[in-house]
Amino acid sequence: MRLYFTCGDTNTVPTVVAGKMTVGGRPGYDKWNQRLNSKEIIDVLFEGGFLLGYPQNSAVIRTRVPLSNMTDFDRGFNAL
Repeated sequence: MRLYFTCGDTNTVPTVVAGKMTVGGRPGYDKWNQRLNSKEIIDVLFEGGFLLGYPQNSAVIRTRVPLSNMTDFDRGFNAL
């Protein structure tokens, strides 16, 4: 499974994610500029309440984000 997303500033990406990111570039996926090939990280996102597609249930997801990470979460989650 792959995760496609937009990243405006790769310097803000956590190290564990940055090492597994690749430039998107697949035909039909032009909306997103990055791709993540990591079953391990994608499984963690599912465990955190993320779903395939839209809409995401931000209330459920937010209950699983540590308070110390909430500012970073809000910045990334709302950057659409």
